[in-house]
Amino acid sequence: MKKKVLAFLLASTMVIEPFSVTNAADFSDGMGQDTVQFSDDAEDVPEVENDDDGVDQFSTNTAGEGELSKSEEKTVQVGEKVNATFYYEYYEEYGIQKKVLKKTIISGTGDMWDYLSDGYDIDKIHENPFWEMGVGKELIIEDGVTSIGANAFSGHSYDLMSITWNNTLEKIGNTAFYNCGIKELILPDSVKTIGKSSFANCRELENVKLSSNLKSIPEEAFTSCKKIKKIELPDDLKTIEINAFCGCQSLETVSLPVNLEKLGSGAFNDCQKLQTITLPRSLKEIGIRVFYGCNRLLSVEFADGYATDITRGMFGECISLSSVIIPMGVRKIEREAFGGCLRLQEITIGSNVDTIEDAVFSGCNQLQLIKGYKGSYAETYAKNNDIAFESIGNVKETLQLRNIYCEWQYKEHSKVKIGCTSNKDGYYYTTYVEKGSSAPDYNASKKDGMVKANNPIYVNITDLPEEEVDIYVFVTDDERNYTSVKVTPDYDTRPEKPLATTFPVKVGENIVATLEGDILTLTGNGAMYDYTGECWRDDDTYEYYAINQWLDKDTLLKIKKIVIDDGITQIGNFAFVGCTNLQEIVFPQNTLKKIKNYSFSGCTSLKEFDIPEGVESLGDSSLYGCTSIERISFPSTLKKIPCFANEVEGLPKLKSVVLAEGIEKIADGAFCHHKNLKTINLPSTIKEIGEYSFDYSGFVEITIPSNLKKVTRRAFEGDTNLKYVNLEDGVTIIEEDAFRDCTQLQYISIPESVTDIDALAFNGCPNFYIKGKKGSYAEKYANEYMIPFRTGSYKVIFKNNGRTVSTEYADKNESVTPPSLEEKLGYILSWDADYTNIQEDMVINAVWTKKDNGGGNTTIIVSPSETNKYTVTFKDRGEVIKTEKVKSGDAAEYPFITRSGYKLSWDKDFSKITANITVNAVWTVIKPAKVTSLVAEADKKSIALSWDETEYTSYYLVYRKADGETEYTQVAKTTKVLWTDSKAVPGIQYSYKVVAVRSLEGKKYQGADSDVVTTKIGTPQIGDTYSVGDLNYKLTGTKEVTVTGLAKVTDKLVIPSSVTISGKVYKVTAIQDKAFYRNEDIVNVTIGNNVVNVGKYAFYQCSGLETVKFGKRVAIINTCAFTQCPNLENVTLPSSIRKIGAKAFYQCTSIKIFKINGSALEYVGKKGLAINKTVTLRLPKKSYSSYRKLIKASSVYVKTKFVKF
Repeated sequence: MKKKVLAFLLASTMVIEPFSVTNAADFSDGMGQDTVQFSDDAEDVPEVENDDDGVDQFSTNTAGEGELSKSEEKTVQVGEKVNATFYYEYYEEYGIQKKVLKKTIISGTGDMWDYLSDGYDIDKIHENPFWEMGVGKELIIEDGVTSIGANAFSGHSYDLMSITWNNTLEKIGNTAFYNCGIKELILPDSVKTIGKSSFANCRELENVKLSSNLKSIPEEAFTSCKKIKKIELPDDLKTIEINAFCGCQSLETVSLPVNLEKLGSGAFNDCQKLQTITLPRSLKEIGIRVFYGCNRLLSVEFADGYATDITRGMFGECISLSSVIIPMGVRKIEREAFGGCLRLQEITIGSNVDTIEDAVFSGCNQLQLIKGYKGSYAETYAKNNDIAFESIGNVKETLQLRNIYCEWQYKEHSKVKIGCTSNKDGYYYTTYVEKGSSAPDYNASKKDGMVKANNPIYVNITDLPEEEVDIYVFVTDDERNYTSVKVTPDYDTRPEKPLATTFPVKVGENIVATLEGDILTLTGNGAMYDYTGECWRDDDTYEYYAINQWLDKDTLLKIKKIVIDDGITQIGNFAFVGCTNLQEIVFPQNTLKKIKNYSFSGCTSLKEFDIPEGVESLGDSSLYGCTSIERISFPSTLKKIPCFANEVEGLPKLKSVVLAEGIEKIADGAFCHHKNLKTINLPSTIKEIGEYSFDYSGFVEITIPSNLKKVTRRAFEGDTNLKYVNLEDGVTIIEEDAFRDCTQLQYISIPESVTDIDALAFNGCPNFYIKGKKGSYAEKYANEYMIPFRTGSYKVIFKNNGRTVSTEYADKNESVTPPSLEEKLGYILSWDADYTNIQEDMVINAVWTKKDNGGGNTTIIVSPSETNKYTVTFKDRGEVIKTEKVKSGDAAEYPFITRSGYKLSWDKDFSKITANITVNAVWTVIKPAKVTSLVAEADKKSIALSWDETEYTSYYLVYRKADGETEYTQVAKTTKVLWTDSKAVPGIQYSYKVVAVRSLEGKKYQGADSDVVTTKIGTPQIGDTYSVGDLNYKLTGTKEVTVTGLAKVTDKLVIPSSVTISGKVYKVTAIQDKAFYRNEDIVNVTIGNNVVNVGKYAFYQCSGLETVKFGKRVAIINTCAFTQCPNLENVTLPSSIRKIGAKAFYQCTSIKIFKINGSALEYVGKKGLAINKTVTLRLPKKSYSSYRKLIKASSVYVKTKFVKF
């Protein structure tokens, strides 16, 4: 074939089509539009300024069809000061002119931009040009460039044959050269870091020499480079991370540097031609399956002094290994270390090996001989497993600790004594770590004392911390051998802290309390200790009693004033409980962040409680039993007000509450039963109030601010003094019994924004009427339930000092009656507008005029200045559409305008006008929502996908990823909500996701990725695992599955009753052991109605868990299922419950009420319901006696209360 090479280079810069996964052709809408562009603002696509060389980042001035460019290059910006220049060559074939990219040059100074997998940088401003243009056969990186951006050439450099590196390059980003075509890689010594998967899947790469300044080879850096034969690693290399050279099937030799410290899991997994390996003594950490599947590995050698364990599966399936010598420094050989080593015949094991786990030699059918030292563990192992043993000498005496538990005991709250014995002379030291965490590293320089052979030593821990810890005792001999043993004290038997009778007293790691006269002062910094204690009311005498665990009774009675200095950040649980003579508290003004549960409970003489700004958390019952408190102020930094007193008793003398702007939530029961609290002003920032939040209090009137969308169930129940209720515009829902039994209620003003009122919202309110606008939902509701309704065409809002005090409705020319306001001494009340002849919607403000003092002058106070009027101009795309005069402080009313396909907002706030302003319409394209309800159903030959239709969608893109692949690939573009994958291969598991795309005015807008669904063709078998939605499942029967854990992070966990897998419906019957062990993200759990069994440790130490709703068939809750879930709140078990395992709800400190339904309960394990010291167990009347006996026999806290229902 003749080709006439014309050697022309393309003239102009191109527009890069911005999309992440697929070719821009997939975004053609059939209207001849070749260039597409994403933007959040279709009206204002920002221009890219020229750089100093006059080169645009992207340009649309391309050569016309049929023309040859006179210019030689295309240049695109790929960094702040970095450009990429693309060189093209034209040739003619059969009279048709064609072009090909020959090479790319990266030039400039500094770093390239990092790109994400969607084809853009982090700010989604700069698109990756290489994904459209490629690289060509040659890449030249000129001096001055310091980094190659992440994902720069990933998957789009197949033709790349050579790279010319500069001497200034320091960094190569993640997946930068993924799947490129180079055969040789010689990195310059200037390179200091390379990213994850930076050269992964380079299938033609044969020889690699790395930079001498490289300290770490990251995860999957060269994974699946199947032709690599030789690698030269730098001498100072410290770490080789997970799967770094996994699947390098042609690798024959590699020399591990003598300073290497870490080999990550699977680092050389599946290197099928690797024949020899020498492990250096410097290694400190080795992951699992490092050399797994190296089936031609003949020789494994360990350098002198090697002392790291042989890890799980480390040499698994190395079928050519015939013999191995395990050195003296090794102490442990983990399970399956040599599993499947078919030709392994003999192994020599050093005398220090004291652990050989199960299945170490599984599948080693030719293993005939173990060599080792007489009396060693290797000899014992050989005899126990019927393997011949050959002695190579007598065992050397090795160091070990014996009888570590023989004499350990608490001496007092912070002191532990441990007795242990060594069989050699040496030195010991102790240290401790958080309970359950990894063992600490050995510290060769640390010595606490000497130990003599076979003589017990007694180790005294004198500063045991408040949190639970594991104690480690290390012993080392003169030969620098060492060993350690872990001791975990029994914290259930830990002595209580001693009561303070002499001062100063340590009350935090860095806090000291001193007592001078009747003043207790805390100085220092950080958090106070948390204490245990009690506070309760005697139901007969109504007196309050308290137990304080660090202050004795005489000291409690002395304290009248507490001073907490700056520097202290937290007041602990039960810190000052029972200080019955306390009258004054001086809080720090700058540092205090938390006041915890019951901290000031039972302080019966305290009258005021002013929480300083900066406090972010107030504990439940922190003021319980403070019967003299009259005034409380809450700061703006406290976003949530808890139930600070008690849901039943309240604070009987509380008269005044100050709620600062900034508070957003009021918890269940927070202000209930405060009988003397007559008024409360809710800040405008309130967004949520809990159930019972204001019930049985003394309010006469209440205004609900506009940000509070919902008046919750029973929020104001039993407020028998409540007469007037005003809801501001913005409230939308009034729930069941919200105003139940408000027997004196006279009226409630309901705005047009309310669209849902429960039928029982006003149950027990006999003589009230509703005020509202004509035609509103309030009028419809009033008519339906025969409630008197007062209405009008216009709304008149009366305000005092900026707050709504009354809302009236009237027709044109009618008058309204202003509200009565509390008098201001020395002032006369009037109003700033006429309310006797209503002509429009109005806001009328109170004016307070100072009475004449004899000088003939008066001062007018208008709240806030209402006498001025300002002009508000509304514009849409430059055109004036409305002009309005608005009084100072009032809101303007925006015009009603629409635009198809766009969402309207405004560029300025016009809710409180204080000057003349122009407000412009801002139109934002409505993008498609996230595709939901994606389902994958597999039959014998294909996989069918379906999903819910998404509004504002032009078409859908379907992406697929098979197991083992790292990236999703687009496999379909469809306008339907059904698609069948007929090319799926049976037996391979596939993951799918779907994205909705909208085409509008020549541009494309993409919604969020759908949730991923996973399936495979073939009949599911028992034991198979699948991911569906948020969860992973395991098939345990022909019709049942068990939940095994999370498939993705979520805070709201819903375990369904059934799940569809490969087109078949399975019942979800169990939650596997440790399914959500120590999960920190889960907050709410709902368990489906088919779940019977909750496994051991299923939700153990789930620190964020707050609520659990059990399904109606849960019968078994196993050992430690919910142990130490500190935020788990009240729990109700279904009537199906039969068995509660040991410590099932142990130390769930936030549970107050624990309710058990039904009569089926037959077993409670030890401490199964030892929930906390203040819990109330509600038991059914019918089974009360038997349940109480059963539960008491299982061991519960002494103060646990039992109540019938």
